[in-house]
Amino acid sequence: MIRRTFIWTANGVLLLWFVLLFAGIAQAQEGHNLGLPQLPGKWWKMQRVVQEADLTPQQVERIEAIFLEHRKNLIDLKASLEKAQLDFKALVEKDDIDREAVMAALTEISRFRAEIIKMTVVMQLDINEVLTPEQRATLKRMRKEFRLQRQERLERKR
Repeated sequence: MIRRTFIWTANGVLLLWFVLLFAGIAQAQEGHNLGLPQLPGKWWKMQRVVQEADLTPQQVERIEAIFLEHRKNLIDLKASLEKAQLDFKALVEKDDIDREAVMAALTEISRFRAEIIKMTVVMQLDINEVLTPEQRATLKRMRKEFRLQRQERLERKR
């Protein structure tokens, strides 16, 4: 009975870990953009976007600087998250699972994920401050167009 309980507990913890991992990936893919204009990639370097949104060279330069500043921090945070996930996996693969250590590791993983989301939103807010209201409206429209085009391409492939 003890062996069965252990196996169920270990499997349950592993299942919880995978659920949390994939939930984090799904959230990251949503972009956490809070309705802020966001296009894929380095949109401020795309000629069509620069022209339609009427971005100045100074704005493009400032957006790139903001992106690089935040990107460096995000790289560090993502590395810390990966290390925390490895530590968690090692904890749940042990024969004798330490419940407190597992919960502490989950808390650490959640903290890193929250920091990544927060930093991504702060970066978007910083970029948003560089843009005029008209430019934000143009980018929002372009984002909708991009999503529609992407959905149409996906539907055609089915």
